[in-house]
Amino acid sequence: MSRLAPVVLIALVVAGTVLAGTAATGAAQGDDRLPTIPLGGQAEGTPAAETAGVQLVNLYAFPFNNWVYFRGELLNTTDQTVSVPKVTLTLHDQAGGDLATIPLLRPPSIWSDVPYLIPPGRWIGVEGAKQMQPDTWAGATAEIGEVTPVDQSVLDAQASGLELFNVSERQKTDKMVDILGQVRNTGTQTATGIEVRIVFRLADGRYAAADAHAVYPQTLAPGQTGSFFLYEAPYVDGPGWTYDVTAVGVASAETPPEVDKGIAEFTGKESPAGAPLTERTGVELTNLYVAPGDPSDWATFFGELRNTTDRPVAAPAVSLTLFDADGKVVNSRQSESVLSIIPPGETSPIEISTDIYDGKWARARVMLDAATSADPADIAEGLAIDNLTAQQTDDHLTLSGDFVNNGTKPIKRGSIEILFYDANGRYAGHDSAYSGLFDTVDPGDRASFDYDEDVDLAPGWTYRLVVEGRNAG
Repeated sequence: MSRLAPVVLIALVVAGTVLAGTAATGAAQGDDRLPTIPLGGQAEGTPAAETAGVQLVNLYAFPFNNWVYFRGELLNTTDQTVSVPKVTLTLHDQAGGDLATIPLLRPPSIWSDVPYLIPPGRWIGVEGAKQMQPDTWAGATAEIGEVTPVDQSVLDAQASGLELFNVSERQKTDKMVDILGQVRNTGTQTATGIEVRIVFRLADGRYAAADAHAVYPQTLAPGQTGSFFLYEAPYVDGPGWTYDVTAVGVASAETPPEVDKGIAEFTGKESPAGAPLTERTGVELTNLYVAPGDPSDWATFFGELRNTTDRPVAAPAVSLTLFDADGKVVNSRQSESVLSIIPPGETSPIEISTDIYDGKWARARVMLDAATSADPADIAEGLAIDNLTAQQTDDHLTLSGDFVNNGTKPIKRGSIEILFYDANGRYAGHDSAYSGLFDTVDPGDRASFDYDEDVDLAPGWTYRLVVEGRNAG
């Protein structure tokens, strides 16, 4: 494939990132090399475009699997921090006509409250892609929109003191890397919306890719720690690619209640029996254990949240960090609650899925979020099951009946969940007897359901049915 002609680039104005925390770095080796196509400026060490002290540098393209990917860096050479402007790349054919317009986007973010900004002397990677044959275009022009200086209040809102530690690589090949670790809030304010951002560079230092992943828990008071797990497979250009990781978040003047509660650790396959593993005002976590199964399966944790109040609460999240015998993080996950609202005195099962085999961890650490009252708008009254028939054997369950709205408001996202329990009374999995995710059920209306499935549990299992739904308006 012949080298593409250099592009003509018009003047650009740029922005980049504000990163709070201490960066971790690493490197990986590879054997394959993807052909990259410089789009002007690299050979002479000059920027591809420049205006008002802002430069577009290291712009290049490479074809891969019938796509063409474009990457570059926006460098701020001014003395003030600016926001990330709109960046557009227009591809041209041999005659100079327009073929396609491609936005060059900044790296992704998990939380919109953590903006990408660029302070003086810093840069941000931008990238875009187009599905096309690489020999169908001959050049490109780039255009970037208005640049806005960042108000000091935005800078002050960024969390400070987010420190990475205990960072390690669980797996690394020539094309990907798993990165795990912890984040400690060493600042004086609570940090919320915390994420880790990873940036990859080619062996020659050019920007290759970026991504962001949540830190669990998502809010850390001063002195608290969270954990993260990154799985990354960037497109790299042969041996020597590198990466760095940085933790960012938003500062909050409010200290979360009961910051010293809701934290517990245990070893083995299950938490201690009897008393709750951990609790906070209004909620407790009980019966957390690794679901039995094939040793070659990834470990899944089951447990239950109990509402200890006299009002409905929104099911809080449970963050799980698994450590090996040397204290390194081997997995970091957050729970999925089967029920979104827990009635007074009732329980909601949780499941935490990992991608690590049982036996590959030595210690588990959990952090239980605070319980908050359920939003009244989310509480649908009058939902019920009518005309229920059931037949249960040692390995099978058959159900039929009607999902009924006996309330006064239309509801949406109605469901009947089947919660299974083992012979010891522990939650052991769930299934849906009825799921009306896209249906609206008006007052007085009903929807029939049928369930006829095998149950893969030891003898003595039981079940209960739970009805949920949301007000439609």
